[in-house]
Amino acid sequence: GGELSVEAGELAGSPIVCDRRTSSALARACPGLPAPFCLTEDERTTCSCAAAGLGVGLVPRSLLAVCDTGPCFIKTVAEKALETRAAVIWKADRSLSPLAERAVALLGELA
Repeated sequence: GGELSVEAGELAGSPIVCDRRTSSALARACPGLPAPFCLTEDERTTCSCAAAGLGVGLVPRSLLAVCDTGPCFIKTVAEKALETRAAVIWKADRSLSPLAERAVALLGELA
């Protein structure tokens, strides 16, 4: 299909693959959905499982820029309650190393 997004309820008939954090968020946001078919320890594994055809992978959109999804079809889940935001935290009285500064800049680009 040509749609760029899917409603969370439309996933009810699909085997869902996701990490534990996403599974918890999905259960809170969409209590009518069945439990995921497969729980992974991290989002990269979720991408690998989806690319291998094991199910529909649910991962943060920001991960797609750094994860090989192969020939997968990618859609955004249109569910506001599943949106997440990351934060970077470091001790206020310390300056960042050049490498850490670059990491913070990269995270900003992925957001």
